[in-house]
This record gives sequence, C-alpha cells and structure tokens, in this order.
Amino acid sequence: MWYQSVLSVISLIFVIIYLRVNYFPSIKKACRSKFRTPKDETVVAFMHPYSEGCAGGERVLWWIIKALQQLRDDVHVVLFSGKPLNENGTFQNITEEQYEKILTDKVKKIFNIELDRPVQVVFLYNRDLLEAASKARLTLIGQSLASIMLGWEAVSTYTPDVFIDTHGLPFTYFVAKLAGCKVGSYTHYPTISTDMLERVVKRVTAYNNDDSVTNSTLKTSLKLTYYKIFSALYGFFAGYFCDMVMVNSTWTHGHVKSLWWLRNRKIKKSRLNIEIVYPPCNVDHLTTVPLAHETRKPYILSVGQFRPEKDHALQVRAFSSFLKNEEYDLGGSTRISKKDVKLILLGGCRNEEDSARVDYLKKLAQDMEIPSSQFEIITNAPFSQLLEKLGESMIGIHSMWNEHFGICVVEYMAAGLITLSHNSGGPKSDIVTPNKTGFLAETEKEYSQAINDILSRYHTEEMKEIQENARKSADRYTEEKFVVDAQECLKELLI
Repeated sequence: MWYQSVLSVISLIFVIIYLRVNYFPSIKKACRSKFRTPKDETVVAFMHPYSEGCAGGERVLWWIIKALQQLRDDVHVVLFSGKPLNENGTFQNITEEQYEKILTDKVKKIFNIELDRPVQVVFLYNRDLLEAASKARLTLIGQSLASIMLGWEAVSTYTPDVFIDTHGLPFTYFVAKLAGCKVGSYTHYPTISTDMLERVVKRVTAYNNDDSVTNSTLKTSLKLTYYKIFSALYGFFAGYFCDMVMVNSTWTHGHVKSLWWLRNRKIKKSRLNIEIVYPPCNVDHLTTVPLAHETRKPYILSVGQFRPEKDHALQVRAFSSFLKNEEYDLGGSTRISKKDVKLILLGGCRNEEDSARVDYLKKLAQDMEIPSSQFEIITNAPFSQLLEKLGESMIGIHSMWNEHFGICVVEYMAAGLITLSHNSGGPKSDIVTPNKTGFLAETEKEYSQAINDILSRYHTEEMKEIQENARKSADRYTEEKFVVDAQECLKELLI
C-alpha cells in the first residue's frame, strides 16, 4: 500500500539523520581522542586502497599529500589503504605504524619524495571486494557496490573532516558526504566514458568488450543499455556529492564535464568547477640526462604498470613485426643493427593478476620467436634503475588506448627519448605534437613502421630537433607546477 512506501521513506530519512547527527560525529570524536589529534587540526583523509603501488596514480597521491602539508601546518593526514596480504591471501602480521614506515621509505625510494610529516595509515580489511568484483559479470556495478562498502568501512573506522579520493572510487562520495565530510577528487580516468559506449556501438573488440559481445546483436544492445544506465548513476554519485574536482588532462576534463551532474556550490554560488591539474612528472631529475645520441643504445623502453589496459601485448606484437619484416631495414643504416634493437618492459606488479600478465608477455615473446637477448621485463624497479634505462634508451613506447594523461610519455620526452605514443587520449590531446615532439600510432603495423622510421633517422638533425623540442615541452608538467595548482584546489576544501 501507499502508506507503506511513505513509511519506508520516512524511516530512511530518520536513519540518514541519525547517521549524520549522531553516529559519525561520535566516531569522529572518538578517533580524535584515541589518536590524540588536536581539536584545532583538520583531518584530511585520502582514499587510495592500493597505496603500495608504484604507478602514476600513486605518484599523484603522494605529491598531493606533500602539497597539502606544505600548504597548511594544522592538517593531520590520514591514508585509507588496504592491509597488505601474504602470497597465500592471508593478512600480513603488520601494524599500521609499521606500514607507515614502509610506505614512507618506499615513496622515497620509488618516487624520490620526502614528506614533511608522517602520514597516519588506517587499514581497510575489505579491499578484496574490489578485486572480486573485477572478476565478476557486470563489473562496473559490482565494483561500484564494493567501493560503497569500502567507503563505509573507511569513514566508520575514522571519520575525517575532508575526504579526498585519488584512486577513482566515485561511489564513495555519497558515503563520505553522509558522514559530514567535504569531498574532493583527483580523477585520473572516468569510470565510464562516451568512448566506451562508442566502442560497444561499433562492436570493437577490446579487453572490456570481447568477441562474444561484438558478435551478438542482442548482447550488444543489452550492454549498451547497461552502460547508459550506469553512466547516469555514475554522473549523479560522482558529480552531485563532490565539492572539488581535479582532473589530469583535457581528455578527462571533457568526459567528466559531459557525464557528471555538477551541482551549484554553496560557497561561491556557482557550478562546481573542474580544474585541469597535470600530474607531477619527474622532469627536473630527467632533464639532467644527456641528450647525446652517441651514449644511447637501440633500446625501446616501455614504462607502465602491468595492467590489461596498458596493452603491452601490442608492443610485443609490433616489435616482433618490426624484427621479422625484411622491408624494415633501418633505412640501410650502418650505425644501428637490427639484432641490437631491444624491447624493455619496465613496470610495477600489484598482485597475482599483474604477475600472470608478465608471464603471459614472456610467453608471447617466445611464441613470436623474439630472441631472449632482444626482450626484457623488469618489475618493481627502484627509481635509480628507471633513471638508468631512461638514460640509455632511444625510443619510449606507450600503447594504451585513451590513456587519461600519460606520465611516462612526459618522462620519455624529458629524458631525451623519442616518444612513440598511442594516437588517443591524453598523449594526443595534451602532450605529443606529431613530428615535432614525438610520434603517434594506433595499429600494430603503424607501431612497427614507426619504430623503423625513428631508428632509421635517429642520428639525423631532424631527430635531434625533436628531442630538444620534446624536452622543452616537458617543462609544462613539473612537480613544482603540480604543487602550486593542487594547492589552489585544496584551499576550497579547507575553507
């Protein structure tokens, strides 16, 4: 009956009021007392379940924290991070205080970042929900529900004043808002984009749109309907409950602006702004690497976490095609021999799935008969080794479709490598100017041909000019500029 529906709505309203007025304020008070946090300090919590990672997302996390610490002395930083697991899937016997020290040392070693003050880690014990959801059907809905549960666990364990998501969990914003937090976001990549819908419409096979869907009219229609419903939910939960949004590129800005429900803000009485804050790239250290061609080897370097969307397999196939195609003779160059050209994949492994992808890439290289002397994979390398490889390689390769930005591409440019990037997303819209600061490709054939063209002309004045232009262009993405831009956005949350 109708009165039952009204009663349910009234009950829900009372639950929300109780949570907002009583439940979460009591947790906030208890946490401040337990950890002896001064009353005049603002508690800012960062939601990043995989903070132990070594990729661009983690670099952004730690630089935002550093920017925040430099901006205000009266800020207490909390990091919501999953408790690390043993290989058998059980929790490691480690305390939050011990993990804080491990992360601090790792951040210094991998990213060369020294924090001004310690960061308090709060363990999340249900991070595996995100991983389980990624393996199930209806992945987007599953991961969104899992993130809501993870967000609830976070703010129920420690209720902060400000909640900032740097991982990409927009469905946690509602939970944080319910807990009385101001909510901020650094969005690397929209959970769903208009490009994803377009791929389904055009029946393009990809890692998230397999043959069973592209070959079926019914499944394509069902998936398109599912995507449209989810995009509406995503737009509401992400945009309506957020108080400050930073994005990492023009490409991401366009998709977020078209999808998010941008409500009016109370403070400035205007619609929520979306600020482009380019990721911090380690340009200063890399610009000291000599540009001299004579000291470099015919290495093709790929830097990026071993995730499926990075499409390392495309790089392996393109490299194999380059080696086997007799027409690719390096322009008859006598300075570079084909047998000396080497593909190096360097990146972070987060879990068993990433390790399995590494094993797959090794097998793929063997199946394609790439000599072991011309192929190498390096996992979880320290900063010093990354710097070494950037300094001795000729080409920096990137192959992710619609990469949100492309920190590795900027690092290639700053370090003097000739960049070969995917013709989409951030590299196309923000970073690479074709034939002036680098090169773009999309298919296996285009990549293999570009490798041959670059190496054939590597010792020419044209390539030296591209190197110099690229290094100058990379100055737009310095760590110092990121700190300044991020601080301007963070001020909105600390008013």
